[in-house]
Amino acid sequence: MLKIKNRKGSSQVWPHFFLTTNKLRAKCRYCGVIYTAQSKNGTGHLIRHMDACKHRPESDQRSMDEFLNKPNAPEQYTYNYDECTAELSRMIIQTEEPFLLAEHNAFNKYIKKNQPEHKPTGRKTVRSNAMRQYCELKQKLISDFANMTCRFNLTADAWDSGCDYSYVCITAHWIDREWNLQKQIISFSKLEFPHNAINMHNIIINSICEYNLKSKILSVTFDNATAMTSVANMLKTSLESVLLDGKLLHMRCACHVLNLCVKDGLEGLKQYHE
Repeated sequence: MLKIKNRKGSSQVWPHFFLTTNKLRAKCRYCGVIYTAQSKNGTGHLIRHMDACKHRPESDQRSMDEFLNKPNAPEQYTYNYDECTAELSRMIIQTEEPFLLAEHNAFNKYIKKNQPEHKPTGRKTVRSNAMRQYCELKQKLISDFANMTCRFNLTADAWDSGCDYSYVCITAHWIDREWNLQKQIISFSKLEFPHNAINMHNIIINSICEYNLKSKILSVTFDNATAMTSVANMLKTSLESVLLDGKLLHMRCACHVLNLCVKDGLEGLKQYHE
């Protein structure tokens, strides 16, 4: 019995034959006929056999049309301005670049090198696309929330921009059907002056109503500020289906509490340091 071994030769005929271990014989892959394979005999007889072999499959060569019609052939690309500008808006949002990037000369030169049909886009178009994408994602999130039966926890974080403006960021947290913790920012709003409990409450309840979560809130986590206790008490009367009469509604941020403890401890150590 022949021990078959592939041979790496320079001739194009070798892929059609199996070579024995001692490299003295070659067996046709298609009909099994065995020929001598000694190098001194050359490959002419093997080539002649391949030309005459009736079991040899058709040539693997394909016309360009056949290649393009194959299911796994690359699709022919057609430039679409609207799709490209929409993708540009997504890129700018995700990388936190300014809308003005779309008008930058160096950026457009780079894109032109990659896509000669590229048409520059203005920052107003990018902004318009970004707002449209935001509205679409928001509506999808509202629809997804409507189909959920779980309860939601909200975290509200207020911060100062450094330019006399304060903002409130509200994030919704929930556990999906696969028991994975999910979160999504649902509101990022300017906190109007005065920065009191009433205005904070209004921002939070408006966001809750906007996403139809009024009857699905389990708890709301704030920092340890005194005003936040007042906000939580207001929410108890504003929300629907509050569990345990609102005893679980107000959660204090553990990080903020720990930060206050550390600050208080360091303050007490000052007298010993001095």
